[in-house]
Order: sequence, then C-alpha cells, then structure tokens
Amino acid sequence: MIESVTARAVRLATLARDAGADTLDFGKSNPDSWNSAIMEMRESERLDGTVRDKPSDWENTLGVLRMTLHESDAPRGTIIYLAGLAGTAAERDLARRLARSGYTTLHIRHPTFIELAESASREPETSEDGESSVALAGAAPDRTAPDMHPFETDYGPFLLAMTLDRYAFSSVLGAEIAADMLLAADPSIAARPWSVVGLSYGAMVTPLLLSRNPDFFSVAIMAGTGARPWREPACQRIFGGRPFRSDTTDACIQVMALSAPSNHLASVGGMPALLIDGWFDQWFTRDSTDEFHQLAGGPERWTYPVGHFGLLLFLDGISRRAIRWLDQTLDAAKLPELGAEAELPGTSGE
Repeated sequence: MIESVTARAVRLATLARDAGADTLDFGKSNPDSWNSAIMEMRESERLDGTVRDKPSDWENTLGVLRMTLHESDAPRGTIIYLAGLAGTAAERDLARRLARSGYTTLHIRHPTFIELAESASREPETSEDGESSVALAGAAPDRTAPDMHPFETDYGPFLLAMTLDRYAFSSVLGAEIAADMLLAADPSIAARPWSVVGLSYGAMVTPLLLSRNPDFFSVAIMAGTGARPWREPACQRIFGGRPFRSDTTDACIQVMALSAPSNHLASVGGMPALLIDGWFDQWFTRDSTDEFHQLAGGPERWTYPVGHFGLLLFLDGISRRAIRWLDQTLDAAKLPELGAEAELPGTSGE
C-alpha cells in the first residue's frame, strides 16, 4: 500500500540529506487499479552543504511534478497548494502571497497545458473512417485524441479530464511524499494547522488528497472545479465524436471513475471548506459545480460572474478575500496543537 511507500520515502530522504546525495529513486508503486508512478526527488543544482537542510531552497521534481517551498517569516500554518494547468503568473504569485500572509506554502504544479500539448506525439494514426489523430501525452496506452490547441473551449476540458485520468494518483502521492519530507526536515511544523488550496486541476485532486489523509488537514479551499469532469458537455462532444479503441475504452472509464472528485467528496464534509466558482464557467458547468457542492456537504461557496479563466484573471482580488476567510476560519476553529508526534500524511496505521 501507499503508506509503506511514503514511509520509505521519508527514510530515504533523511538518509540522502545527511549523506549529501543528489538524487533519490523511490522506485515504483503499483496499487491495484492505479497508474504506476515513478517518484524521483532531485535537489536544485544551486544547493550546497550549507543550505542542504533548508527545504525553502529546494526545487524538486517528483515524476512530472514541480515543487517549490515558500517559507514564511512568522508561519501560522502550512499550506499544500495544488496549482492548475494554465501556468499563469497569477497562479505563481498566489504561492508567494500565501507565504507573505503567514503560511509556509508547498507549491505543487503539474506540467501546463502548453507543455502537455507540446509533448504530444505528432505521429499520425488513421482511424477506420479515415480520420487522422495523434496520441495525447499522458493518456492511457492506445488512446488517441485529435490534434488540438489547448485553450479551445472543448479541448481544454478534454485535456483537463485526461490529465486527471492519467496523473491524479501520482499528483496526490507526490503531495504526500513532499509533506512527509517537509515534516521530517522540520518536525516543529506539525504543531501548526495544515490546509490545502486547490485551483482548477489542483481542486479536482484535492478531494482525493483529503480522503487519503482524514483528519490531517484543517481547512480546504477549492476553486474552479466540478464533480465529474469527463461528463462535462465539452468533453462529451469529443468523446462522442472521436474514435476510441474499444480494447481500452472500458479501462479508461474505470480509471476516470476512480480519480473523479465525485467519488472522494465525502471527505470534505464536516471540515471547514470553501468552494469558489465562475457563473459562466464553460469547463465546469453549473450542474457540475452544484453537484460538487452538494457531495462536499454544502461548504461555503463564492460564485463570481466570470468564466473559468476569469477566475485566474481576477485571482489577485479573489485570493486576498480567500486568505482573509482562511485566517478567520482558523482563528474561529481554535485548533489544538498537534505536537511533534502527529502522524505524517499517508502513514496512518504504521
């Protein structure tokens, strides 16, 4: 199970840090129906012996994930920030804003839409009806997708759903291992509350992270997401109009169902949570966000008169308000200190 993988990762990380190793190979994890995830952590080339124990100076690669730690001068808590796939300056600025607001912030991002599109194979394949298509990077083997521009109305949600299908469990596992390493490097942070902030794709995998680590996180903020991404009209137009090889379709649907937010939203119920969405979002429709809100137990919800990218466009103002909400929520909760004996994410039962 994953618990042994994360525990092993902590031990290896500690040993490697003490020994001054440059590279760690965490091996492979093959949980029952999950996609395999190869985990690697490389310290930035700028590290030397004097800063090797300062996680704030690390920029790590865990599989395809990029991780950067932003430390706060007077931390009042720790945030795992799961970013979206747009890779905008506003998304990067949010990590720094969270740190300036008093939260040690572990910024985890996946390759952007552009990076995913550029990494797609351009070797054309021809379907039975003669239609040409190209393999989509990150999709399951033998699945094909049309040549696309990532920001087109239909293909953006399609890429989002395919990324969730392929990388959801890897993204969450990466967040768990990074948190374990951070706790191993500085056990004192266990005495302060942990929160998770998810944006777009990051918000889609947040329920999975919460379900795997019950009672560890104090607050969750999720923006720009829906309950069942592969059922969005934009995805359905592609699913319905493009050929998929029959020998993989059933397996793809099964993996999509396993990673869908709808199957993990019960973990949000009962904890302080905030859902932020756009009224004119064409990537996650009102029905989808309404279902997300309902399955999550009806958390506080802010709806803005914008589309999906409008949330990013106005992220500066929205984030200021959300951080004030986070401050007030943590103050109102009067959370007890966990102490250094707190269990690490994903290590319950060991």
